[in-house]
Amino acid sequence: MFFAQAQGLEQDFTFKKSMELLNSADALFAEKKYLEAEKLYLQAIDENADNMEAYSSLALTYKKLGDENKSLSYYDMCVQTVERGNEHMNSNKSLLMDRAIKAASYYNAG
Repeated sequence: MFFAQAQGLEQDFTFKKSMELLNSADALFAEKKYLEAEKLYLQAIDENADNMEAYSSLALTYKKLGDENKSLSYYDMCVQTVERGNEHMNSNKSLLMDRAIKAASYYNAG
């Protein structure tokens, strides 16, 4: 149980770090500092390979930089990330119907 909790905390930290990098990159993108934004988007993806927003934003960055090949590649990676997330959710769909798990979820939610 402790290992699972520690792993969950690590995932929370990497998700938070990835989103912080994404937000900083978005600010640079808004200022049209595309090369600087590119670096942070890549770091956001390194922190959390499931950050579909980082892939999408990076694809748009490459489009602004005129690199259509990289742009299309990162849009494709974004779609793949969404598909992986959907597969994961669908594989756990049965848990949503389990009354004991549902009851525990409501209890834990307060």
